[in-house]
Amino acid sequence: MKEFELDTFIGQKVYEINIGIRADGSKCQCTSYHRDGIFIEEHQIVFQSPYKIALNDDYITILDRQELGKKGESYNYFLEKCSVSIITKENYFPNGIFGKLLTIGNVEKGIAKLKRKIISETNAQYGFLKMNIEGILADYKYEKL
Repeated sequence: MKEFELDTFIGQKVYEINIGIRADGSKCQCTSYHRDGIFIEEHQIVFQSPYKIALNDDYITILDRQELGKKGESYNYFLEKCSVSIITKENYFPNGIFGKLLTIGNVEKGIAKLKRKIISETNAQYGFLKMNIEGILADYKYEKL
């Protein structure tokens, strides 16, 4: 029998945390992923197998299940794994820094974890620009959708 890093069950709440810092500074909420600010949505697990977890969001998000002691590949997406995109040369969608985390744990801890990941990724790729990402993120308050 397989053992997984997280015990999950059908009907369990999953919180989707999105943080967006738009380069143009606008507060336009044109697409759900490219919003400026911190947003939290609540979903539920509607199906799970030994390999996947399905959520009841608009896209029926499918996540991989992380086996205990096994390394996850970069192309897999798991619960509790932060995803950060730094977009700089986009013509259609807005440029900026966008992060996402799906968590079954504490929302406040999830926000702090995602903020740390955004700061770390930004400093690793663009640290030479001396941007004050920590200051920008400190001013953001979250809202539940």
